[in-house]
Parts: sequence; structure tokens; C-alpha cells
Amino acid sequence: MKRLWLILGLVVVLISLFFIVIKVTGEEKYFNKVDLSYNNVISNTINPSFYDTILSVGLDEMGIMGQTIVVSQLSDASKLQFNGELKAHIRYYNGVFYLFIDEYSRLQSIQIISHEIIHIDQYLSEQLVYENNMVIWETQPYDIDQLEYDNRPWERDAFDRENMLSSKINNILYEE
Repeated sequence: MKRLWLILGLVVVLISLFFIVIKVTGEEKYFNKVDLSYNNVISNTINPSFYDTILSVGLDEMGIMGQTIVVSQLSDASKLQFNGELKAHIRYYNGVFYLFIDEYSRLQSIQIISHEIIHIDQYLSEQLVYENNMVIWETQPYDIDQLEYDNRPWERDAFDRENMLSSKINNILYEE
């Protein structure tokens, strides 16, 4: 009888641990409450709704002000151009930045959006200029159809700088 109670107790503990693990790994940690600066106009037209928070904090960290950014769904056609691996991209048209992105977790979003904020900075500094399927990077023209993604200098620059920005955003949104 004692052995039966021991086995029953062990089963209850194991089931409890199982549900605790599922609950902890299945939920995302929410951002801290932060006061947004409203230095930029951000219109998030898709879910998740926290993209505008990440953008606002990241743009402030980069010292970018007075910009309008519209967040929209990344199209399947855009993804196909990169064998389905494109996570997001930014376009600048008539004074408005358009961020096209899929749905990601909070941590993934911080990394991806940080990369796109670096591109916004490149556009604003005129380091990066996009004209008629040609890209001008630091006064050097490139035909983007003739250059692999990983070899594009503006992408290498964004990948080099995104970790520092995403770390700053993480510290603001998750610091305890």
C-alpha cells in the first residue's frame, strides 16, 4: 500500500512538472511598461501589435526622429524572391518608410526589426539610395539582381550593427 502511494505521488509530481514546463516555455515574456516618445509616426496595420513598440524604442535609440513608418504584412511574392527565407524588408517611398514583416515572437521581432531600423538609418544618411532596381551604396551603384544577398554591402552593414541595437532594445523592454 505504501508503494502504491509513492508511485501515485511520483506520477502527480511528474504531471505537475510537465504542465509547468509547457506553461513556462509556451508563453512569451511581456515587455516592461515603457513611455513611448512619439518622435515618429508609426502605423502598425498587422498583428502582432507590439511591432510599433519595438520600432519606437529602436528609432529613439538610433536618434531617428520625424519619420513615418507603416508596418504591413510581408507578401508571399516577396518571400519567393529569397527562396521563402525573407523575414522582412523596408521600402522608402514619398517620404514614408514601409516595413513589410511576417509574424514573429517578441525576441525574434526585436532582432528582425533592429536590422530594418539600420536600413532606415542608411536611407536617412543617404548611405543607401534605391533607384529603379539599382542601389547606390556609399556612392557606388549596384544592380541588386546581380549581387547575392549575403554579398550586398548594405546588408553586411545591417547585420554587423543589428546586434548592438537589438541588445539596447532588449534592455529597455525587458530590464528588471
